[in-house]
This record gives sequence, structure tokens and C-alpha cells, in this order.
Amino acid sequence: MSISQLLLIGLIIGLGLGIFVVRYFDHPIRNFIAKLTPPKIRFSEDSFNVQTKRRYYLVLVLVIIISTSVAWGIFNVFYPFIITEETKVKQQVKTDAYYILIKKYHSLEQAQQHQKNLQIRWSSAVFIASKEQSDDLFELIIGPFETRKDASAFIQKHQLKGTIKRYNTSLWLE
Repeated sequence: MSISQLLLIGLIIGLGLGIFVVRYFDHPIRNFIAKLTPPKIRFSEDSFNVQTKRRYYLVLVLVIIISTSVAWGIFNVFYPFIITEETKVKQQVKTDAYYILIKKYHSLEQAQQHQKNLQIRWSSAVFIASKEQSDDLFELIIGPFETRKDASAFIQKHQLKGTIKRYNTSLWLE
């Protein structure tokens, strides 16, 4: 399900809920409009038309407010569970930080499988990096670390086989 589909579903549900609420509170809305109408107009021949127009405008505003509120609420609840190509954003690696290079892969699928296994074991940031958005070599890296000493301590703590690298070129993370 994409983000646009989720928003459309939320708007439709909100529109239905808004119409239901307005129909349920029809009598109080009529009374409210009647009280807002000045006495000069309230007792004239055009009072019904004026009150009806004002009621329709108020109902329209209420339905719009309710439907957008419900759509926004549904979007905020379900947005974290949407995983599509639209939501995958690549970010650049900090070039002033250290990373632990675990392994290099020629296949993105193998790198993603290893990434999932490492993310289950640790809560650290495990990324798949590729140079200048190329599709030929993928590096599985952990980081960033502020100092080489921090990266070395992480390697010793978790008994990893990897090399510490400081990236001076821009990489793209997935």
C-alpha cells in the first residue's frame, strides 16, 4: 500500500464519518444557525433560504475538518508500517567518521541478508554502502563511530572480523 492510497482511504473514511456526525447533530446545528441569524432576517420571508445557506456552509466546513483530521490520524498511525520504494531514502555517509567494514558483496540481496542478521544481533546502525550510487559493489558497514578507538572497542566487544575505515568520498547508504 502506498502513501497516496493510505491518504485516500483516510479521506474517504473521514468523509463518511464527517457526514454521519453532521447528520447526527443536524438539529443542534439548525438551532445554532438560527441563533446566529439576526432577528431582522430571522423573521423575514428569506429567513429559510439564508439559514439553509449558512447551514450548508457550516456543514461543509465541519465535514472538511472532520475528514482531514481522520485522514491525518490514520496516516500517522499506519505510516510507520508502509515499506515501499517511495519511502526508501538513501543518505550520504558522514565523511568525518569511522566505520567498520564487515564484508564486500557483488550482490545486493546477499548484502541485505547479512545486514538483517546483524541488525537482529545488535541495535547498532548496519548499512549497505555503495560508491556514488553504483550497483556493482556493496559494502556492509557498521557505524558511524566518532573515533578509531570507539570502532576498535566495538570490534573487540562483539568479536568481529572487520577493518576500520574512514571514508573520504561520498557513499550512499541503504
